[in-house]
This record gives sequence, C-alpha cells and structure tokens, in this order.
Amino acid sequence: PHSALPWVETGCSRCHYDVAEAATRVESTRCATCHGDDDALVARGAGTNLHPTHTAVTCTACHQGDTHRVRAMSSAVQLACADCHVRAHDVTLPGEWRDDRTCNSCHETVHQSQQRLLLGMLPGEQASPSSKFIAGMTCRSCHIRTERTVASGAAIRGQAEACASCHTTEYRQVLDWWVDGTRSRSASVSAWVSRAQSELGPVADDSATALLASSAAMVSLVAEAGGHHNLELSDRIFREAVARVLQAYTMSRRPPPQAPVLGSPAHEGVCSYCHYSPDDPWDFRRMSDRFHRSVMSGGQ
Repeated sequence: PHSALPWVETGCSRCHYDVAEAATRVESTRCATCHGDDDALVARGAGTNLHPTHTAVTCTACHQGDTHRVRAMSSAVQLACADCHVRAHDVTLPGEWRDDRTCNSCHETVHQSQQRLLLGMLPGEQASPSSKFIAGMTCRSCHIRTERTVASGAAIRGQAEACASCHTTEYRQVLDWWVDGTRSRSASVSAWVSRAQSELGPVADDSATALLASSAAMVSLVAEAGGHHNLELSDRIFREAVARVLQAYTMSRRPPPQAPVLGSPAHEGVCSYCHYSPDDPWDFRRMSDRFHRSVMSGGQ
C-alpha cells in the first residue's frame, strides 16, 4: 500500500528502478464514463499524452487491472556500473558497456535486504521508507571511498566522515551508536525467537508457528541489512517480533521467558534516536551542551 507515502518528485522510479511498461490498453469506452462522446474524444486526443491533464485520476480509472509490473528489486540509488566498478573498486569496464547501464542489469539480487529495509518494504505492511531516503540520500551519501578502503580493497562501508560532511562533527559518533545498538538488539531478539521456536515447536499450532516464523524472518532481515539503514523501522521490527513471540506463548498456554530489554524507542526527534547504543545509553557528557541546545532547537 502506497497511499500514506509522501510524494516523491521523481515518481515511481525513485524506488522502483525497473518498472515494466503498462501491460494493458486503455479502451475508449472508459473515457465515456466521465466525458460522454468517446469517438469525439478519441479523435481529439489521438497521439496526445493525456496524463498531464488527468492528475487527479487514478491509474485504474483508465487502465484496466494492474498497469505496471516491477521487474527488479526496488533501489535507492539507480547506480551506474561505473560508480562501483571504476570509481569505487578500480575495475575497468569492458569497452562495449554503455556509461548509462545500471547495476541491476547484471546484479538484480545484490544488496536486496539493505534496499528493502531502507525503503521499508515488509510483506503485508505499509511501506515505511527511511527518513534519510525521503530526504534524497543515496548509498553514495554514506558509503564513501577513503584511503583505508583504497589501500585494503575492502568493501566501501558507511563512514562516520560522511555524517560530518552534512552535519556538524559531533554526528561522527552517532553511526557507531546506531550500529552497536541495532547489532546488540538484533542478537538478543534473534536468540529469544530461536528459543521460542525450540520450546514451542512441538506444541504450537499453525497460527503460533506462523507468528514465530514471521518474527524470525523480520529479525533476520534487520541482521542481514544492518538496522542503521532504517533505524526507526528496525526498532519497530524488534518490538513487533517480541510482541508476536509473546502472543505465540499465550496461544500455546506456556509462560514466556523474560523478554529482551529494548530500551527507549528510536524515534527521530527524541534522545534515543541518536543515543541508541545499549552499552552507553544517553551519555550526554560526550556531547557539549551547546550542541544539544542546537539539536533541540532544530539546528544541525
């Protein structure tokens, strides 16, 4: 469901980098439902793009059924091959490759979990894109090439230096808090889900088994993708997984063990959004009072 998503200027391709053309034709009789004389309308509109004059009309008002099919995993970036092969990894592209060829031409399954989490794409759920994605950030905004990655040939991971390129230098510490916080919570919730599956497996009915399986799948997604790619959604996933496991214990009439301690929710605008590390929560002494006053007043 996309009804609650904020409008994105570039349209569908901002998320869906490979969307098939409409598979259905528009029958002229559909026009008559609003306009009347369909023959006159067809004669007047033939060869004209009618979309700009129908901005308040839904796709299926004219097109029958599904109008588009997403052929590849949603992408946050539309990276060109040269962005990684040449600029990032010093790998020369074959001469016949076009400069405008995108990564999904060959690597449709690469970084799928990271993209799903960044875009908030969970099966059966309202999409919840990361605020960073909505703000226009791409993979390259954080995954910057450094002297260390060039020298070692290592993967170009997100760098704290990238945070300071847009924000003040204090934000360099936040990335480590996010990584530590999501990794710790992911490990504890995953272990708790696994314990529940082991304990309830022999007695759980289909509904309880489905709750446990969905919890495990959600936590696995965060663990694989890195929860810092969409901190708020990752935090909600941890809490939802705990709630589903508790429900499975209730349905199985078994007392649950102590649930993992998740701390305060991560929500943009509150302290725990940055101070997410479980080992050093809300350690304000590591940031100046001046900085916190700036943050609370809406500054960077």
